[in-house]
Amino acid sequence: MVFIYHRVDKRIILVKQFRPTVNGDVIEMCAGLMDKNKTPVETAKEEILEECGYDVQLEDIIHLKTYLTGIGISGPPQYLFYCEVDESMKAADGGGLKEEGNLWKCEIIFFNTGWISITIEEAREMLNEKEVNSPSSVLYAISWFLQNKINVP
Repeated sequence: MVFIYHRVDKRIILVKQFRPTVNGDVIEMCAGLMDKNKTPVETAKEEILEECGYDVQLEDIIHLKTYLTGIGISGPPQYLFYCEVDESMKAADGGGLKEEGNLWKCEIIFFNTGWISITIEEAREMLNEKEVNSPSSVLYAISWFLQNKINVP
């Protein structure tokens, strides 16, 4: 998974995708299945381009954490990365690959204005909401971002 921050527009780029298991749209980070022939960071680079349309260099994708998921079922590791983008890196529209049946909208969440208006304070409040239409990894990534990128003196 990749937490993507647009450094010029000061916005977080997330993927909005319909998930049948919850019968609705979910806001997620850019992510994908690991290819056995690729490293986690190579997979992250590929997914950033496929899903959000940004061509990010491998050295600009920062590994934040590896943790276990689905521990009651299979317990695979999940890799969390961070990168910053700007429009000079825009190489495609994003939205997934048609041949994989993955077509969705890569939405931009602005801190000031945009499709979904969310301030820094609202992002902090999201962490305290009782119900959030996102996986816990998004909440963790927002916490990390607020602590390490926004609140840095």
